[in-house]
Amino acid sequence: MSRLSPTSPDEDAKLLALKRRVYPIAIAVAILGSWVGWLVPGFPDSSDPFDRFSLPIFALWLTVWEVVLWRWPSRLVWAERAAWLGAAALFLLNTYRNLQLPVLNQEYIWVSALWQGLVYLLAYPVFGAQLAWKVSSGFLALQALAGGLAVTPYLLAGATLNDSINSLVQFYLSQIGYLVTARLIVSYEERAVAMRSRAQALYELAHTDPLTQVANRRKLYAEISRELSRCLRDEKPLALILLDLDRFKPINDTHGHNVGDLVLYEVAQLLQAHLRPANRLGRWGGEEFLVLLPETDLSGAVAVAERLRQALSLEPIGPVGQVTASFGVAGARASDTPESLIARADQAMYAAKQAGGNRVEVARNEPIQKG
Repeated sequence: MSRLSPTSPDEDAKLLALKRRVYPIAIAVAILGSWVGWLVPGFPDSSDPFDRFSLPIFALWLTVWEVVLWRWPSRLVWAERAAWLGAAALFLLNTYRNLQLPVLNQEYIWVSALWQGLVYLLAYPVFGAQLAWKVSSGFLALQALAGGLAVTPYLLAGATLNDSINSLVQFYLSQIGYLVTARLIVSYEERAVAMRSRAQALYELAHTDPLTQVANRRKLYAEISRELSRCLRDEKPLALILLDLDRFKPINDTHGHNVGDLVLYEVAQLLQAHLRPANRLGRWGGEEFLVLLPETDLSGAVAVAERLRQALSLEPIGPVGQVTASFGVAGARASDTPESLIARADQAMYAAKQAGGNRVEVARNEPIQKG
């Protein structure tokens, strides 16, 4: 699908949905405008074939593609390109007839020439940035050719432009201006998108654990501070799970640090797969992971911890097989800071480890209940 710059699949879908809403209306307006323009007194009865037939033919051409859009929405790309090509052809004919006037009758250029800038602008959403530049440049070249074919025979026959030269120069300078301005706008947008992408990549790099590809301690701490403030303000529950892999040192000693790293990565992916999108998982340090559970009370957090414990103990991890963990669960208090909330979860996790591991322990606290 055509687009201005690289986007995510979600953004592509949104752009496609927007086009499907806008194009049928825009084409219908263009059809109506064509008929209204043609019905201006003098056009239907004109002896000039361009005046008599160009707008009705263009309106019928657009009508065909309007029907295609309604009947076969998947043909949207065909319809948008056909509409653009129809408009480009109409304006090229307009230029050819238009530029004969200064040499024939010493008249000024038609007001309809003002609309030709739309051809350059619409090329970008229709064809995409790179192809649109080539198509627009080609259209400008054809504009120059049409003008040359229109005026050259009369100039060779001895006609003069006189005062109309100013209109001709402004007409072509405006076309160049449309071409260049459209490209500059799109180039600026492309650079802005690239800068946002680089900034996002740097942010993710600074807040992502490089080994497990989940949030690192810095990002987790910021998330805990933000969610704790929110839960206190809105009187919503908040819970936290801290877990530590059991007997992890023997894994490194027996299998080597590469296998240990693989275990940490696969554990992170397994935990992430068993969490809701609203829950935040990160590596707290070493073989410790932290799970932040917004709008989850203590009993809900215990259920989540137990689900994670079972999933971890039943799923083979790499070459080591079964891996277990000790879980500590704490709910937020009204007086909590991030440090105090984490400390209570850490104490509960230590109690689980002292009890033999592969278990869930709850901190002794009075969590904020759901308002």
